[in-house]
Amino acid sequence: MSNSIPKYNFTRVATSALLKTGAGRVMAVQLNGGSTAASLAIHNTVDGSGTAIYEIAAPFTDDDASAASTVFADLQSVEGVDLSAYIYAKLAGTGAVAYVWWT
Repeated sequence: MSNSIPKYNFTRVATSALLKTGAGRVMAVQLNGGSTAASLAIHNTVDGSGTAIYEIAAPFTDDDASAASTVFADLQSVEGVDLSAYIYAKLAGTGAVAYVWWT
């Protein structure tokens, strides 16, 4: 087995956070919903203000909204979501956790 450098950076997001200062790309996201309002928005700003560049939501999986789902988006086929200044992950929803792969 050879040692290698990971292809992308990987960050677990349990609360909104600035992931990168400078230009970058979001290559994949996973959102584990913890409530009906679980969502993740990717912003090109230092503080998550303004219009989101990319958004994903985790819908509930049953009729009575008692079980949150997991949503995964692989953005590699479109060469990722390009951000020119920052990568800010804005997380919403009680108990929500997101995973972001980025460069």
